[in-house]
Amino acid sequence: MVAEVRAALQGSGLSLSVLAHDRRAFDSAWFIEHRVEAGALDPALVAESMLLDLLLLAECDALVGTLSSQMSRAALSLAALRRGALPPFESIDGLPWGCCTWAGEALNTSDPAAFRRISLA
Repeated sequence: MVAEVRAALQGSGLSLSVLAHDRRAFDSAWFIEHRVEAGALDPALVAESMLLDLLLLAECDALVGTLSSQMSRAALSLAALRRGALPPFESIDGLPWGCCTWAGEALNTSDPAAFRRISLA
């Protein structure tokens, strides 16, 4: 995938940053937190990988992510702090600040106008 993206970006003036981090430990349908609790995954590896990903994402000039994810929301928040303004972003889950946020799905369905007011739409 990295080679394909680099080839597609060639000559565009855009760059791609990739961590040289072995992610095979995360290839599983089992939730990471459950594997850590069961002793099947090193918590230090999880923490290091998460922090590296978060810091790299926060350096982006624009963010495409799943804003129902705490990681994507944290990266967007850190990027906004770094820039002094909200960077361009796109949520691929279709909601401006995710579906399972402190606003909750209930507010999105019971009062869509209120949900939009408190979201980053």
